Amino acid sequence: MAVVLAAGYSRRFGAADKRIARLPDGRRLLAAAVARATEAFPRLRVVLREEDDPVALGLPVSTPILRATRAGRGLGASLGEAIAALGRDGSLANVGAAAILLGDMPDIRLETLHALQRQATRSGIVRPCYILPPAIRCSSAVTSGPSSRPWTATTGPGRSFAGIVTAIRSTPSRIPASAGISIPRRSSTPSAASPPPDTQ
Repeated sequence: MAVVLAAGYSRRFGAADKRIARLPDGRRLLAAAVARATEAFPRLRVVLREEDDPVALGLPVSTPILRATRAGRGLGASLGEAIAALGRDGSLANVGAAAILLGDMPDIRLETLHALQRQATRSGIVRPCYILPPAIRCSSAVTSGPSSRPWTATTGPGRSFAGIVTAIRSTPSRIPASAGISIPRRSSTPSAASPPPDTQ
């Protein structure tokens, strides 16, 4: 299943609500991201703030919504609430993994989402990476060196989140773009502004 995080405030985008910004093809940003997730995952939940009107954000009335009561505390708080809500939902008892997607990323390729599904397990984390040319690589999380396997970190009793973050930073494994795990570089940024993507 997929969890689409869309409870952020997009402060770097300015006063307008980024989630309803128009893409070049006329679609609204969040609606397009949710539509893409729906193409790949049979079940999904969209995480919104308490006061949000899903229809005003361009979402179909039937969209399953989770409300983030602590959205003002950041993406981590919203994600934590979402995962807790999934755990309480008896209809999801047979779900073994959830893809965490962002509401401002409508152009993730279907092949990427399907690859995530194939790699997903109850006991691991799979993280696709967009492989940047060395000259513009800026994140320690995207490391150098060829690899044909996805990065995974095993979780289990006694394994802390801090340990997983450390593993992300120190593991040179990634899914290469040549394996079909990539995000298109064509621009579909909303025309109102072109800031870097927010964390939610």
